[in-house]
Amino acid sequence: MAAAAAPTAIAAEVADAPTAADAATANAAVSIPLGGAERSSFAYTSCYCEENAYLLIKRLVEEEEEGAEAWAVFVSNRERVVPIWRQRAARRDPGGAPVLWDYHVFAVARGAANPPPEQPYRVYDLDTTIEPFPVAFDDYRRQALRPSAAAASPPRRYRVVRAADLLVRFSSDRSHMRAADGRGWASPPPPWPPIGGGDNNSNTLPLFLDMRRPDEDGDDRSDGRGRVMTEDEFYEFFAAPLPL
Repeated sequence: MAAAAAPTAIAAEVADAPTAADAATANAAVSIPLGGAERSSFAYTSCYCEENAYLLIKRLVEEEEEGAEAWAVFVSNRERVVPIWRQRAARRDPGGAPVLWDYHVFAVARGAANPPPEQPYRVYDLDTTIEPFPVAFDDYRRQALRPSAAAASPPRRYRVVRAADLLVRFSSDRSHMRAADGRGWASPPPPWPPIGGGDNNSNTLPLFLDMRRPDEDGDDRSDGRGRVMTEDEFYEFFAAPLPL
């Protein structure tokens, strides 16, 4: 999983597996609004989802038409246990077993030129097994996020960050992926250099994974690192995105 936390991934059998209707809906998805490239053409390293998402968004911003929109989505919670279905890292059937990540990161994008009105937003998750790629937002919600099945877990939270803010403020020194002895790696690092420079700090990843909200501790984090949302707020946001 592209930079999604060091694999605390534990597959567990859960009900609410995708149905034939789900697959039919996904396969009937309308044309790709952004980055008509194949999934395999994007940079990817397992367990470094934040870096995968950063590089994917950077490419979309550089290649796509003026007026297109993209966001990074960081999913986590205080307990650092977030189930995501249809993931490559599932130990058994990737369609029926979730992976319990401590966090996951993916991108959501919308094209500027005549986006399909029924499902204008697409999810770019390089760890999902859902096809076609990118995935219509509603299909990703139903097959990968599965709100009803996830309700038994600690509530997930979503930090939604505009592409422009992510590219300026995000950085990671990969220290969270170091093995316990401090010498090796929990998972081999990507071949590209670490993403650095955000806020003159070599590691702003922990700030993006902070899922506290201003109304909980009085600290206003509307500082270019997006907005922390509940499950329902996240779905409502992509029904009609508001300025961040």
